Amino acid sequence: MNMQTIKHTLIGPIRQAVTMTGLPLKGALKDEQLEVISEAGILIKNDRIHQVGNYWELYPEAQSIGAEMVSLKGDFVALPGLIDCHTHICFGGSRAQDYAINLN
Repeated sequence: MNMQTIKHTLIGPIRQAVTMTGLPLKGALKDEQLEVISEAGILIKNDRIHQVGNYWELYPEAQSIGAEMVSLKGDFVALPGLIDCHTHICFGGSRAQDYAINLN
């Protein structure tokens, strides 16, 4: 039987964490739609985010499971990597005329 060791890490406290909870998959967002957690903590389980919440609420659970504690000193904000993943069709021609037009 292969027993995998589960590694837990609690990172924080973080001044603010912005989550993607409840947001639409596309379209414009309003500031009030964003969930902002103050004094946040991020609980990592086997190199993946397991839970994001108030650091002081996560702390007792993290201690009870023997999580490594990564304490942050200073003001930090954690937010998701907002990536615009789109592609362009390859252009095999010359852009010399485009550059010439833009020089005027």
